[in-house]
This record gives sequence, structure tokens and C-alpha cells, in this order.
Amino acid sequence: MRPRLIVATVVASLVGALLTVVSPVGVADEATAATASDFDPGFIISDEQFFAGGAMTAGQVQAFIDAKHPGCSAGYTCLDTYTQRTPSMPADAYCSAFTGRASESAASIIARVGAACDISQRFLIVLLEKEQSLVTHRAPSASRYEKATGFGCPDTAPCDASVGGFFYQIYYGARQFQRYAAHPGNYNHRAGVVNNVLYNPNAACGSSPVLIRNVATAGLYNYTPYQPNAAALRNLYGTGDSCSAYGNRNTWRLWSDWFGSPTAIASGAFVRDASNGRIYLASGGRKYYVPSSAILAEYRQLGSSQDRSAAEIAAIPSGPDLGRTVRASNGAVYLVENSQLLHFQSCAQLTAWKQTCGDMPTLEPGHEARMLNMGALNDLVTTEDGAYWLVQSGTRRQLTDPARVTPFGYRAEPSAVDAATIAAITIGHPVVAPGDVVRSSDRLQNRVISSNGRVYSSQSSHIGLEFLWFAPAFENRSIALLPATAGALPDRFRDSSGAWVLTTDGAMRVDPQHYGGSSYFTQVSDALSATVSTSGAPAGPHFARPFGGTTTYLMSHGYAEAVSASTMEWYSRTYAIPTRVWEVSRNAVDAVPVRSSYADGTLVRGPSGAVYLMDGGNAIHVASMDFVSALGLPTRITDVSSGIINGLASREGVLNSYGVRIGETSYVAVNGTLHPFASAAVKTAWGMRELTLTSLGSTLTVSTQAATQLVYDAAGRTYLLDAGKRRYIDSGATFASVGGNTTPRLLLPATQMQRIPEGSWVRPVYPSGSLITTEGRGEVWMVNGDGLLHLGDFATAQSMGLPTTSTRVPNQAIATFSTPPKLRSSLVLCGTTAYAAVGGSLRPMTAEVRAQYPAAAFTQLKVALCERLRLSTTPMTQFIRGADGRVYYVEAGVRHWLGGAALARLGGANRIVDVDRTIMSAIPVGATWTS
Repeated sequence: MRPRLIVATVVASLVGALLTVVSPVGVADEATAATASDFDPGFIISDEQFFAGGAMTAGQVQAFIDAKHPGCSAGYTCLDTYTQRTPSMPADAYCSAFTGRASESAASIIARVGAACDISQRFLIVLLEKEQSLVTHRAPSASRYEKATGFGCPDTAPCDASVGGFFYQIYYGARQFQRYAAHPGNYNHRAGVVNNVLYNPNAACGSSPVLIRNVATAGLYNYTPYQPNAAALRNLYGTGDSCSAYGNRNTWRLWSDWFGSPTAIASGAFVRDASNGRIYLASGGRKYYVPSSAILAEYRQLGSSQDRSAAEIAAIPSGPDLGRTVRASNGAVYLVENSQLLHFQSCAQLTAWKQTCGDMPTLEPGHEARMLNMGALNDLVTTEDGAYWLVQSGTRRQLTDPARVTPFGYRAEPSAVDAATIAAITIGHPVVAPGDVVRSSDRLQNRVISSNGRVYSSQSSHIGLEFLWFAPAFENRSIALLPATAGALPDRFRDSSGAWVLTTDGAMRVDPQHYGGSSYFTQVSDALSATVSTSGAPAGPHFARPFGGTTTYLMSHGYAEAVSASTMEWYSRTYAIPTRVWEVSRNAVDAVPVRSSYADGTLVRGPSGAVYLMDGGNAIHVASMDFVSALGLPTRITDVSSGIINGLASREGVLNSYGVRIGETSYVAVNGTLHPFASAAVKTAWGMRELTLTSLGSTLTVSTQAATQLVYDAAGRTYLLDAGKRRYIDSGATFASVGGNTTPRLLLPATQMQRIPEGSWVRPVYPSGSLITTEGRGEVWMVNGDGLLHLGDFATAQSMGLPTTSTRVPNQAIATFSTPPKLRSSLVLCGTTAYAAVGGSLRPMTAEVRAQYPAAAFTQLKVALCERLRLSTTPMTQFIRGADGRVYYVEAGVRHWLGGAALARLGGANRIVDVDRTIMSAIPVGATWTS
């Protein structure tokens, strides 16, 4: 059934648009055709015109491209409508800063890059055409934009992908010419000297000396290092011979053609330049270039062209290019359409058609007589593909029915024009009315306008449904200007009148209980069901087949059941269900619950990508397949429909760790085996979430080896698990300190080990008395039992009889120790006994002697370090001698220098002890005793 179109008034937005007039944008100067004899290989273009970043504005560039572009083939993006996101580029020695934009047209890119790099926009336009014909190409491929200016694309090697893409090609191409100018000595072709310029990449084709007269010309040769040979110049708009090169010839030719050259162009009737084949219309004392065979065909009634010499044609003043808009000898302006004349009724109408009342080709009376005058040109037009357009305020607006515009004073009698005639006019917002259903020209999109004006879009699941497939066609660009304000047209929707399912003929009313219930239907306004054509209403359970599919479903009591032909017949005979199969949209049955049954351990995946593990009828969401592998289960996944997912009995729990619980026992899964935790404390140390399994648990392998806090990886690195983190154990001694010699370890695979966060290292065990350092720090520490002492002076280690070489350890090892106290001197305490480390052993102090030394000079050593040191039986005295040979007497916490008879008086001659500098430094100096 074809869709029912509800005729209503045109949407209100049309009214305001009728009053809008867009002013035309000016274009570049009129040009003259190039003549090969004018080509000077040493002066292709002047510096003044080349280095002119203000030559054209973005509007002028756009207008120029619009004027030059012949219209874009369907499905392609041409230069006139090309846009892209542009990046910001910093200022440098060659270009000023360029600020990127979220979306920017080709014209804006050309204009702004030219301004930033001070390169004429005219040249950039020419460069795009010369390299890839982008200005005029009707069906440009993506690769043409990718290498738009040929920058980084030498003739003898592939293009450099790092500078690919339209923006980068424009930017780096323009910037490169400033590099040529700034560093002429770095390149082969330089201005002001005679250069030997090749004719072709093939060196065998030869070269000739060229006096390059200016910087811009030198830049052109550095960019394209070949000059045209005589053959290339002889065929200025075609090919020469096998030794011809065309880049600089085409640059000169395009610039001359588009923006003017030293040689003017002439006028005549229809004349053809015998030297290059270009055709002109001579009329009203000027000549008008015929830019294409299509334009020439529009004027076929005026006769064929005659050959004239280049000199004759050059003598005729030039007017604008001949196009579809011309002025008659009486001043009337016409649109030329299929060699017929349609009269523009005002300058305002010309403006609406993106034309101007300004200068244009003028027809002579004789010309007018040969062309059929079809009367007034209406703003409502129809093209050969049957589309209707309203030309208004510089845009063309597509509509489904000419009657849509009559309430606003437009005639519903469209003028017939070719699609190419209006192709350059910007497409504006379509003229639509409530009840309209339209499709895109590629049939991939639809718009449905509900009775309250809300716009719905179609989904891919709707492709092929007849009520949408055969709707009136709009261009894709028109569809894009109809945003789906109401979102996508639902496959199932409900309103106050009931529940509806889309079929190939429209919307079918159903009982929602047969499709899983009302929650499976999208709530919409009443206006949608009143707009979409209806296709009937099954009374109860019924059969449905998704469009284009082969499976038929019985829709009954909340479930969809796939049925065969024989099963359909049985249901029809047994329960009187009609045999009609309703052809519904592709997704109309999607997500409706489907009954299913899967064995424990089966993995299923729905369209959302979520994977579920079956356990006693419950579907457990799987966060990672690593957890499934750890349980020892197969990892093969069965892809199912959303209906099957929705039909699962329950979906509870998430498998997001290696911990599981079966009955009253908790386990950790490792390499396909379950290991029970050795104790509750061990379970806490692992710090894992656990998932309770039911019948699936009985199918899993359980090990007799209990999980402890010790694990290791394939490289042999061992860790202690503590509060959910893994703490590295650096050595066998450290391993033994945590009971590792009597506690079994578990080998964890790399993926499982990586899921356990790293904690601090287990505090390493080092031999007492050993010295250690670490990367990037200048400190040295002495191991003091299970702690460290900050060693201030190696003299202390020597006095203790310990080695003075140190071992470098990682920073992580040092971080496990609390801030070490400083070993201030060789005065130490072992337990409560004070000692002085002297000459490799500890000399004990009596309580009386100790009382004379400053208490702050002593450092407490731990038992393990004390046991490492050699104890002397010679007691320490109060008489000490330093490296300078002076003898001091320690009393009341200070040292007195003994001079003269003082040493003899105190009886210390045989009681002097030589001490290191740390002891001397730790005792303040007192008075000097001499007697």
C-alpha cells in the first residue's frame, strides 16, 4: 500500500523566508585568455601579484569557486561545498599564526592561509586547479583532496603522507614558497641568474638556460622544476610530446585565463581561436568566452563557430564568460534554458537566483530572434528528475507538491529547468507540511512530519518498507536540512490510542502484551499514529516476519517464538491464529523476549556486546574473559539476539574478580583451578570481591593446595599479598622473614598478577653492619638489625671494623624503612653498655668514664649489629688523641687539651686512646690545661 499523505498548510518558517534577500558577493577581476607566444619562461608571474596575501577575501574566493564550478555530481563533495575542521598553526618565520575552526569552507581556508603566509589567494586557486582540477571537478575523489596542491608529491616518488589532506596541502604549499624566498641558496633555481631548467623529469629530454627574473618565478621552478617545451606551448590546453611538462605552463595559463594577463582577449560572433580551440560569442562589441560544451549547447540555435586567428580574437574586447544569464538588446534579462528564453521579472528575482543585474553578456536582436521566448521565469521550478524547487532569497527549497506555496502568493505552475541550471544555488530549508513523508535520493533516509509538526527520521531497519521507499524523493542535502527534532521513528511506539508496530505498509495496531508488554514500546505523542498510514490491526496473537528476513515468529503473550511452516499450521489449527504473516520492520521483533535454555558454563553475547555466563538459569555478566579462563571454562561465545537476552530467566551478579564462593567455601580461581583460602585472614589479604555460584560451581576443578599470602609470576618474582595489594619480596632472606620457607606459593599468570595493585615492598632483610646506597641519592646507610642508621662518616665503619664498600639497592627498598637516625659518632650503645669504636673493635666504658662523655654523642645499636662487632677487653679511658697528635682529657662532656705537665700530673701517659674524627667532633672543646 502506498503511504497516505495528509495535505496541510506549509510550515510557518516559509513565511519569513519569503521576505529574505541575500546580497551577491563580488568576484575577481575579469580575465583574458592566455596566448602561448606571451609565455616568458623567465618571468611567469610578478612578485607583486604572487606575494599578495590580501588579493581576495573568503567571500570573493567562494564566489569565484562558485562561478567556476560546473556543478557537483551526486554523491561527491566538490570544492564549492567542501568543509573540514582546521587545526591551529603557530606563527613562524614564514607564516603568521593561524587559528583553527571547528568547520571551515575551502574558500575560507584558501583566503586565511593566503593572508597568513602572504601568498595570493589567486595563486592558491590556480594551484588547486593545476594539480588536481579541484576548482572545476564535478566528481573529485578523496585522493584529490589528499594531495590537493601536490606538496610533498615529487614526480619521481610517492607523496609524503604526513602533509596529506586539503588543509595541510594548502598551508604547507603556501608556506613552502616563503621558504623558497627566504633561503634561495638552498634551492636549485634562483632569481637574477641564468638557470639551466629541464624540460622533463627525463633528463634525456634536455634543458635550456633561462634567466629567471624574479623570486616568484624561481619559486615556481623550485616547486615544479620544469619548463614547457615548444610542444607543450604549441598545445597550450592539451598535451605536447613525450618530453613535455605542463605544471608551470598550466599555472601561467590558468592565472591568465582567470585573473588577467598581458594579452587581452577580443570579441566577435561565435568564433574559435584556431591556435587553442577556445570558443567565444561575439556580441555587442565584446566577446564572451564559452566555458564548456554544455553552455555552447544552450546557444545551439545561434549557429556554429568559425575559426579565427589568435590576433583577430585578441583585438575584440572581452566581456564576462557566457553563461545561462544574458541581457537582451532591450535590457530584459533572460535565463537560457535548452536554447529557450525565460524572462527574469526583476533584479530581486535575479538576486534570488544567485545572479546580479550587473554586467553580463548581451545578445544582439538577431540572436534573440533565433531563440524561443517562453515568457516569465517562475520562482517555482521543476527539474527533469521530477523534483519541485522554490527559488527564494538565494536558495532553492525542495517541496513535495506545488500547491504547498499557493497560500503565499506563488503560482503553482512551475517553470521547467535542468537540474544543472539550479545546481549552483544553495539548497535551503525544504518546504514541508504536516503529514508529509519524504525520502532521500539514495533511499537511505526518510523524514516523517507528524500532524503537530515534529520531524522523525527513519532508521536503517526501515530501508525497503514500501510506505517509506516510495515516498517523494528529496536530495540528500535537503534531507540534511530537516533535522529529526523528534528523533528516530520507532519500530514500536505507543500513544493514547494504542500500541503500534511498523510494517511495510505503515503502522499496525497491536496488543502490546504480545510484544513483551508496554515497556517495549516507545511513548510518542498522539500526532504520530495519526500521520503514519495504517495497515490493519491483528486481533490477538499473530505471525510476523521482519522485512527481508526468512524467519517467521509467533508473537504471543510477551514472547516471540520462531516457527516453521508446519508449526504455523499447527498453531493456526489448534488455536485459530490467522495464517497471515505481517511483514514488519527489521527491528520490530528485536528485543522482544525469546524463550531459551542454555547449559551451565555457556557464554552468550547480545547486540550490546555484553557477555553473560550461564549458572543454573541465571545469566552472570562477565566483566572480562580473563575471569572465565581462570575458572577453567571454555571461552567460546554464542551470539544471540536482544530478544534472547531479554528472555533470560534472570540476570544477576557480575563476574568481575577471581574470587568465587561455592556453598560456605571461598576460593580464588587460578589457571582453571579453584584454590580455597588457607584462612579468613588470607582471604582478607587477597582483598577480592567474590561471586556466589550455584550449580555451575559443581562443574569446576578444586585444588587441595590452599591459597596463602604468597604468590609468584613466571619470571620467579615473589610477592606477599596484603590488604588487596602485592608487595614485592626482593631476596631469599626477605622471603624467609615472612615465613616463605614453610608456606606454599601460587603461580599467577601475568594478566591475573597485573590486576592486583602494587603496594610497597616487603622490608628487605640485609646483613647487619653492611652499607647500602640507592639511585639518585648521596646518602649511605648502615644496616642496624631490622632498621637503618644514616652513616655520617666512613670513619665510623672503619673504627667498628666493618667494610666500607656499599651496595646499591632500589629506592623502593629504602622506602620500606622509617626515617633512619643518624650514626653521629663512633660512640655507641649496645644494650645499656657504652662503647667507643676504636681500631676495629668496641672498647667498653665504665659508668664513671661514660658519665664524662656527652650523652648526645652516643647512638643505640640493635642486638644484631652489636653481635656483628668485635668487643675489646681493653677499657675506654678519658684520655683521647686525635689525628693531629694532641691529647685531650674528657671531663663533664668537654675535652681539654693537655699541655705541659698536665698529662703527667693526671697520670695519663699510658692510658691514651687514639680515636677517629667522629668522636673528636662529637665532644666540644674546653679549656687548655698546661699544669
